[in-house]
Amino acid sequence: MKKYPLITGIAGVIFLIISIFLKLPTTICNYYITGLGENNLSFLPIYYFAIIIIIGLFFLYYFMIDKLKFATLKKIISVIMIVLSLFIYFGLLWDLVLVTANIVTMESLQKEEIFKDDNKQLEHNYYEFEKVFIPFEKKFTKIEKENPNVYKLLKSFDYNNKDAAQILESTKTERDEILKILSTKIISIPSPEFSDKESYTENVNQIVAISKISRIKTFYKYELLDIKRNLYMGDKKVAVSRYITLWKSIDNLYKSENDSLINYMIKIACSGILQEFYFDNQQMMDNNNIVDLSETLLSIDKNIDSSFQYSLKGEYVCMKELLKAVGTQAKWPFFDYNKTVNTFYRDYKTTIDMCNKPYYALDKSSENTVNVDENNSILSNLINPIGTQLFEVLSLSSPKSMMEQKEIFKSKIRAMYFVINKGTNVEMPTDNLTGKKFIIKDYKGYYEISSQLKLDGKSAFTYKVIKK
Repeated sequence: MKKYPLITGIAGVIFLIISIFLKLPTTICNYYITGLGENNLSFLPIYYFAIIIIIGLFFLYYFMIDKLKFATLKKIISVIMIVLSLFIYFGLLWDLVLVTANIVTMESLQKEEIFKDDNKQLEHNYYEFEKVFIPFEKKFTKIEKENPNVYKLLKSFDYNNKDAAQILESTKTERDEILKILSTKIISIPSPEFSDKESYTENVNQIVAISKISRIKTFYKYELLDIKRNLYMGDKKVAVSRYITLWKSIDNLYKSENDSLINYMIKIACSGILQEFYFDNQQMMDNNNIVDLSETLLSIDKNIDSSFQYSLKGEYVCMKELLKAVGTQAKWPFFDYNKTVNTFYRDYKTTIDMCNKPYYALDKSSENTVNVDENNSILSNLINPIGTQLFEVLSLSSPKSMMEQKEIFKSKIRAMYFVINKGTNVEMPTDNLTGKKFIIKDYKGYYEISSQLKLDGKSAFTYKVIKK
């Protein structure tokens, strides 16, 4: 036992070297103490200094143990040194288990079928859109400051509001240019690395581009307010024509190849606003001209699934960039980049493969596409702990909920297609929610079309259609 302090001191040196090599204290601090993603290094000198002091005490004790005269003091110091040695040996054992566990579970990057579809022309089109959208955005920001009730105005489409005419006239030029681009061209969010100084003078951040797309919802509300004004002024032909053009622009948005989930949800929201507007104002819409919308609705029905797939692909590309950034701070074995990427890949790939299935054919027994148990086992704190934490926070935790929203929207598009073509001998389309026909209930002066799918005890949606 006389050499125990010397052996422990040497073990302490090995533990210190491993700690420095594996960035042990910073990684443990980030993961278990200060929160994932933070870099609190203020404790680092204290941590290393404490280990050095402990190691020094063991070497000092080894050389001074025979010189201690008092047996009681010798026993007290021996007990203290045994307690300190537990820290050294436990740390070494933990490092050994950690490294061994992660060596055993190491993975190579699997071959990916998910890829980002590079289409530089579509990215060029985005810059054209941005050039005309920025002036509109600036005007809207100014209007927003001068008129706090503008959102209430846009929500109610109150064309009689004293501010409506002035707001619409002040933004008409910009709105015309935006609608022309959106209805005639397909735009895609530029890739992070995309830069073309001839097309645009700045390197646009991808997140900024996403935020620009998200503001399109405001643009559509402006347009519908203007259309409602035209309807009440009796200019139905112009109103219906512009309404159909808005749907064509929505169709082009669904054809975008570089996208994000946020943008996809924005497109669903914009489409919903257009649908609600039609059914709220159907008595004023010229039914003969509205039939011209049929082809566009069929195109949207066709592109909804691929649009969702593109948004998932775009999201996965961004996720890989995030994981690369994490890898610059957190190192193996605490963060296994390959293993983490593979886990996210399986998650996204499974969801993407589900996109082409109708709602009634989906397996609704589980919410997660990837078995999370593989990341929540007893060893999850040892095997790729930071990667596991990232997956738990950022995975597609409710893909079937997203799929449900997509499928309900598709069902609404099919129902609307039938409504505007009713009386033209068009066959009732199949409801993708159930694989069956829609329910038609006839009433005096109107009829209702609804899905047979019940959610929370009622139909997934119901449209009231005024008879003409």
